[in-house]
Amino acid sequence: MDDPVHDGIAALKERACRRIDEMAPSLIEVSRRIWETPEVAFEEERASRWLSDLLTAEGYDVVLGVGNLPTAFTAQRRGSGEGPTVGLFSEYDALPDLGHGCGHNLLAISGVGAAVGLTAVADELPGTIRIQGTPAEEGPSGKTLLLDAGVFEGLDFAVIFHPWDEAFVLEKMRTGQGISFTFTGKHAHAAAHPELAIDALNGVIALFNNVNLLRQHFRPDVSVTGNIPDGGQHAFPVTAKARFGVRVFEGETDFIELRQMIVDCARAAALATRTGLRIEYGILERGMKLNEALTIATVDNADQLGIDLRKRVTMGGMSDFGNVSHKVPATHFSTATWPTGVTAHTPDAVAASCQPQAFEATLAAAKIEAMTAIDLLMRADLVRQAQQEFAANDLGEIPVTPDAG
Repeated sequence: MDDPVHDGIAALKERACRRIDEMAPSLIEVSRRIWETPEVAFEEERASRWLSDLLTAEGYDVVLGVGNLPTAFTAQRRGSGEGPTVGLFSEYDALPDLGHGCGHNLLAISGVGAAVGLTAVADELPGTIRIQGTPAEEGPSGKTLLLDAGVFEGLDFAVIFHPWDEAFVLEKMRTGQGISFTFTGKHAHAAAHPELAIDALNGVIALFNNVNLLRQHFRPDVSVTGNIPDGGQHAFPVTAKARFGVRVFEGETDFIELRQMIVDCARAAALATRTGLRIEYGILERGMKLNEALTIATVDNADQLGIDLRKRVTMGGMSDFGNVSHKVPATHFSTATWPTGVTAHTPDAVAASCQPQAFEATLAAAKIEAMTAIDLLMRADLVRQAQQEFAANDLGEIPVTPDAG
């Protein structure tokens, strides 16, 4: 039996995908320009302007500089009536000294490309299409800054694509935070009066020793890495600094407990070396809270394009999109933009991110995003399932600092 509702949604998707094909040369041209002129975190002036101009020309209301970040933008287009607000995400920052080794010139046009496709059917869709232009994914966590500034208020769903060498859904990634420890001491003449000195570097060394003594007791999912950005310039330095990254998979190891262990290591080091200690907590990024209802719709839409997204992947690193996924139902997927074996943050990824394969796979991702957005805007059953699942899987809050409530 024919299903008029299903057939109507399928027709909307077909028109949106056809519009993406029509706009492919313009989208690829913008991606090439971003690739050719890489801009690092918070300096993405050209990239954000090119993307904003494209969206403005397609009838979106664009606001630049949202959240007090000059290179962040929000673009919206309201449909034919009341409905949810679907967020499509765009990133466009490059890596220092490398360029687009994470393929953000491609990610830039995925969400924007989906939005362009949706212009063909926007007047027939209830609800709102919103594109979030988000700088500084590579650091320091641009989406988290925008979240804290309230820029994502009103979003009901979030969908993002990321370049990779295969197609999959990103099911899991670590929760983590950077912590800086500054030890202070007292200088004295190293040869004449060593008894009068307090060596700040000793505090750093003792911290590393303490952490390393604990490593044999860490669970396999734990990653604790450290470096010394400032070890002093002379004997008995007055200040020395260490920075640690603390990461775990939530549900396997308790992040709060592990963080406290590392902080205790620092405080014990300061006590043992008679140094002062200042602790600074960086931005906290949560692991991915994948919404199954939304993800199933995404996988089904990929199937219609001949792309298999059934594979699930765990990533050992972090992304600021994880924090977004704890605010609204979200999904995160990849298509095979790079040749097999190419990995992110490498010169090979830079080269691969401006090749025909990369553009073809990215435009396919844009179609998947557009089709999924249509489902969310047209299917009350999907909205209800996704929101009920999100509420049932509340993982609670993690305080940014140990003493923050």
